[in-house]
Amino acid sequence: FNFAATLECPIIFFCRNNGYAISTPTSEQYRGDGIAARGPGYGIMSVRVDGNDVFAVYNATKEARRRAAAENQPFLIEAMTYSSRGRRWRPLSRLSGSP
Repeated sequence: FNFAATLECPIIFFCRNNGYAISTPTSEQYRGDGIAARGPGYGIMSVRVDGNDVFAVYNATKEARRRAAAENQPFLIEAMTYSSRGRRWRPLSRLSGSP
């Protein structure tokens, strides 16, 4: 982020946030209000969208592209979604909500 902001790179960072960092909930990986909240600290415009809403993602991406090109600045999109199928092993307690 810092490199892109410092050099004013017209790049779009797209983060698909499914609530997990491999097999650990993101709430156990970092503090704060998600990934989009980190952008302003680097001087990067950021937005969080419903990653399951194709129109929200399209509109956010369209606006990010417009701003990145017009202002020669990076842009961060955090698309909130969920993992529809397993990719890594997780304890059964994580899947069922059991303690």
